[in-house]
Amino acid sequence: MVGRQEPTSSLPVTGNVLFYQYMKSKRNPMFLQRNIKRVEAFKAKQADPSSNGTKPQESPTVPKSTPPTAWKMPSMEVFNQEDAKKTFELQIQEVRVTNPQQDTPKKRAALPSIFQSGAQIGVSILEINGNNNQRYSNVRDAVLRGDKTHGKILSVGVAPHSVPRHDLGSGPNGRRLADQYKLRISVNFTNRAAAAEAHSFLGMNVSDDGLSTRLIATYENILDCGEGEQLLELKYQAPAGSCAQASGLSLRVTMNWAAPKKSASAFGRLATTRKSRKPLPAEELASADTSQKISAYKIDYVYTNPQGVDTKLDLQCPNCGLSEFGSVKNLLDHLANQHDLLTYKPTQLPSDGLVQHWRIECEVAEYQADQRPSDNAADPREVEFIACDGNSPVNEGDHHWLDKAGLQSRIAQFNPTDRKNCKYSHQVKPIIIPPRKKYKVPKAPQGIKFFRTASKRPLEAGEMLSESDDNVDISWISKKKRKLIMDDEEIPMEAKRFLVAFDDHILKERLHGDIHLGDSMVRFAETKGEWLVMEGLAQEFRKKINEAWEDGQITEEMALGIVGIINKHKVAICSFGFGADPATSPRSPLSPMAMGIVNRTRSKTRPTHKRVDKGKAKADSLSEVRQWTYHDIFDPVADAMEVEATNPTEQTPVADQCLCGEDPQASIDRTPVVYCGNILCTRHAFHVACVTEHWKPTETPSPDGHGWYCKDCELDPAISTGSEKLYS
Repeated sequence: MVGRQEPTSSLPVTGNVLFYQYMKSKRNPMFLQRNIKRVEAFKAKQADPSSNGTKPQESPTVPKSTPPTAWKMPSMEVFNQEDAKKTFELQIQEVRVTNPQQDTPKKRAALPSIFQSGAQIGVSILEINGNNNQRYSNVRDAVLRGDKTHGKILSVGVAPHSVPRHDLGSGPNGRRLADQYKLRISVNFTNRAAAAEAHSFLGMNVSDDGLSTRLIATYENILDCGEGEQLLELKYQAPAGSCAQASGLSLRVTMNWAAPKKSASAFGRLATTRKSRKPLPAEELASADTSQKISAYKIDYVYTNPQGVDTKLDLQCPNCGLSEFGSVKNLLDHLANQHDLLTYKPTQLPSDGLVQHWRIECEVAEYQADQRPSDNAADPREVEFIACDGNSPVNEGDHHWLDKAGLQSRIAQFNPTDRKNCKYSHQVKPIIIPPRKKYKVPKAPQGIKFFRTASKRPLEAGEMLSESDDNVDISWISKKKRKLIMDDEEIPMEAKRFLVAFDDHILKERLHGDIHLGDSMVRFAETKGEWLVMEGLAQEFRKKINEAWEDGQITEEMALGIVGIINKHKVAICSFGFGADPATSPRSPLSPMAMGIVNRTRSKTRPTHKRVDKGKAKADSLSEVRQWTYHDIFDPVADAMEVEATNPTEQTPVADQCLCGEDPQASIDRTPVVYCGNILCTRHAFHVACVTEHWKPTETPSPDGHGWYCKDCELDPAISTGSEKLYS
């Protein structure tokens, strides 16, 4: 904001130097001026009818605008065509009790809280004439649902019905309609038990004679149906007689005749209005010469940059091509409001005959604001730009200017969670659940009984209980999940036993996120490690640790620490004579090679993180490595495999790499790739050319074939690859 003092006035003038000129250039009240002129002409015509409401034109180059003619009613043919395209739409919503107040028995058994049953909904439309022809028939499956919180109502889940009008009529194109079309809706239950259950949920006491599996509702004439909801009475056919009996139930439906999306009358009205945009007759024009009638226009649009002339033989916009204006004034208003990137200066040239010749100069509109507080200022006032003291330190990370302005507290500091900075296993502490504060139940006054809010359990005087209602039994959640695990036939029994124990532990931990999964697994290894080793479930826990590490939920250091805890329990058990002798037992499943942690090639799809080990953190990591490598002293086979893993040869398989050392998935669109039939294969994918060149099989593998095994898997006696051998 800037301000100055006018030399001829004592009042200060304030404003934005960039706003006044923009308002002057953009906010041209063209519509307002045009309306004012029309109002003045109308008032002059009322005051002096002989003057015909005309006034001398202020600008001889701008003609007076002519209003469009009135709207005309579309023909009956248009309405008939629109009615022929209508569609009868029917939506069946719910079944309810007609008079719920009448059915109030004194004693009734407890009703179910929810209800759901299948049914069939049949819809038919009959033409009422001598033959009663059936014009429409459809039967659809539906679901009846009820909830006691919504009252005695059964919602009907069925798709809506849509019947075009020409399907109901007769004659050519179905335009000939009868005087009456009767609608019949039938609700068919699957059996008598389902019908009895539905009536019982709705509170209807129906005898065996009055119970029917088929309920029918009718509507006399769908041509006279009104828009909105309709309540149709449901009846059933009595077994003894032929007349229909009222069932006490009603069917709520919504039916109406829907017009097409695009209204033909609206399109016809728009076309009629556009065609009628013509200049008024000569006797109604406000001009001095009323003997001639304008029949054509010639508009020359002259452009200065670049130079050129665009001639139009009609009132047509050169930018968008719109040509339905009616007068030059309307054309100029359109150009000034819709295409304001240019300024237009109209000039009327001498015309010969009935053709009006106009010249419109088009120039690029330049909106430049000068340094003035307003257009009435006598002298400009310069806008001063003050530079900073010295070089600006913003880009260098110096934010002392925020401290001076008091804005430092407004900047939010976000520290993204880094799983690599998590603590080690020996730093995990056990969860200590503080005891809840107990309160003594006082003696209740006479006639009053204390009880718990949720469980409604009566309380005795002197009983100690906590403030929260902690005596609610929620063990059914664990029991239900345990049953789902034990009933799964695809899970081995060892995995089922491990999952049940691990899920119970995780449920007690009440984790708030995956970042705390490592701490929970450390506590599980400490409390359940001996049980895992004694029951032979350490292999399942190893799989869980490996999955969590591959998914990035725990760090590598945390995984090594958990393995070390399990190994401590195993060494302790072996030292006391329990279990197998580690010196004679096969390779431990919890060794570093089985864990896949040491010298493991990461997948290319997993992001790698740069880690810098310094100081105490590095020492902690080494101490944990010593913890889980202690048991390998008793296993010379494991030591030999560790040496081979730390110094891999060229023949060592690498995950997701071909024999050539590249990823076959990256070049699958250029080079044929074949996949090994063993799902546990390390490489898994190979280039066909590399397999043929290095292993020289007896038969070239086909990329489209199945049952092919690589050489490593075929030579492995533990893997069954069939009788056919491809490698010698």
